[in-house]
Amino acid sequence: MLVCKHRARAFAVLQDAVKCSYDDWRVWENYVLIGADCGQVSEAIRGAHRLLELKDRWSDDMVLSHRESSSPV
Repeated sequence: MLVCKHRARAFAVLQDAVKCSYDDWRVWENYVLIGADCGQVSEAIRGAHRLLELKDRWSDDMVLSHRESSSPV
């Protein structure tokens, strides 16, 4: 985990990062984790909502098709 004094700076950097990489789920995942760790609960919730919006874009169709074909009928 980050040293306590660096968490606030990391969160500020992530706030800029989500502006540049708005569709990157990895940036949003870090935003949620560091935001929650810094006590930025409303921002962490906003990030979680964005992750849910991005979920469908980043689904692995190959894994999903394998899962569907292997499920018992």
